[in-house]
Amino acid sequence: MPSSKTGGRDSPGPNSLFTQFGSIVATPGYVYILQNPLYGAYVVKIGLTTREPDVRAKELYTGSSGVPAPFDVAIAYSVGDCGLAEKLTHKRLAAYRLNKRREFFRTSPKVAAAVALDSCARINQELGLPPPELFKISKASTQNTNSRKKETRPDRAGYTAEAVPFFADPFTLRESPMGTSTLSSDQLDRIEILKMQLAQVYPDKIMEMLSGFSRDTYPEQEILIWEHITKAYLTIEEVEFAGDHLRHEAFNLLLMRSWAPLTDVLNSFRLQHLTRKSAKRLLKSYELKPLPILVHSRPKPFVLKTATP
Repeated sequence: MPSSKTGGRDSPGPNSLFTQFGSIVATPGYVYILQNPLYGAYVVKIGLTTREPDVRAKELYTGSSGVPAPFDVAIAYSVGDCGLAEKLTHKRLAAYRLNKRREFFRTSPKVAAAVALDSCARINQELGLPPPELFKISKASTQNTNSRKKETRPDRAGYTAEAVPFFADPFTLRESPMGTSTLSSDQLDRIEILKMQLAQVYPDKIMEMLSGFSRDTYPEQEILIWEHITKAYLTIEEVEFAGDHLRHEAFNLLLMRSWAPLTDVLNSFRLQHLTRKSAKRLLKSYELKPLPILVHSRPKPFVLKTATP
């Protein structure tokens, strides 16, 4: 069990994590990431325990009649305040949560581990503790299978945007300058998580695209769209082992889906690697309503015409 000094700490400042989350007494423990072979490779459970993580994983299986297979501890970290660490990790990965009442997230286990470790490190630093320690798993994890448990998708979130569609020559469009919008620290953190999630799709191009959110007039809206594209993309089983061509096709389908209806995407996209059935299932996993790209035109300067004498 990790140790923590809960007393004698200076009063936390307004920017302290303890102040932001209303944490008063630090409870040492672990933040764990569990996987279940029946839930798929990109569904993880992120929780806390004050005991050994593998004991907690066993309890979740033996103590619940609704879990058909045991959980495996993918990774776990010690932390000086496990309650605060869990809250912070959940907040940072909120866009990928499957159900607000459950601790399941659709995300790469590697990304979940990176976010959890960083959250634990921040908390330990505030407590004056050494860096988090990796929990040593006593037994080998069970291999994941390709079977998937059916899930109820959350309600579709939509936008209310009034826009008049018109044709614009793409060669006449110019990007807004960097710094059009000021990004908050929370938005910057979400963008970094997006970069980790999508690094395997188009490594160079994705980094360039995601670095341009400050060009957007409404960056929060754009970040939300990208988070839902990513969440849908991770419904592809074993995406890490899929070929580059299939990954690119799936990602491009979802990009188009973010601004066009499902039927329009299927009818206009020439599939080469995914079957129509697989493509339709992928597109249905995108939970937002399509939002057409808005182009802000610069008004022409008004010229006062004088009467000819």
